[in-house]
Amino acid sequence: MDDGRMMTILVACVGLIAIAMVTIMVCVVAAYLNLRKVSARAVRFLDRWEPVAESAQQAVTEFTEQSGELLARLNQLSAVLHKQVLQLDSGIARIVETAQRNVEDVDRTLRGILKSVESTTETLDHAIHLPSKKMRAMAAGLSAAMRRLGQARAKDPGRISTDEEMFI
Repeated sequence: MDDGRMMTILVACVGLIAIAMVTIMVCVVAAYLNLRKVSARAVRFLDRWEPVAESAQQAVTEFTEQSGELLARLNQLSAVLHKQVLQLDSGIARIVETAQRNVEDVDRTLRGILKSVESTTETLDHAIHLPSKKMRAMAAGLSAAMRRLGQARAKDPGRISTDEEMFI
């Protein structure tokens, strides 16, 4: 190969390497500037966070202590509430049982009263209707007897006129 050509290739390669180096330099500078920005933001964040971090840690510690105490109280209240619910449940069960017994007693009593009323009504019915039936039968018999007696004496047509004359 020719020295001139070799030199041109060499210069082209060196130029490409130079362009690559410049590109790398630009990227490094951009990365450095971004890193400085991030570093500045991190410093500002840490300056703000450090005082808050201590109070946050203290708040978390206090909350942990209080939550343990609150959980203990909640467990106690839950146990007391559970006990009261069980007592209430047994009380309601006793009330329901007593109410059922009372309803059964009232039902039995009312059935007895109704039987007594029915018996009394039947007795009263027999006491009133039997004599009234006998009275009606006697009245019907007397009425029939009176009719029969009234029919047995037929009036004499001649006597009717005498009676009428006496009346006039």
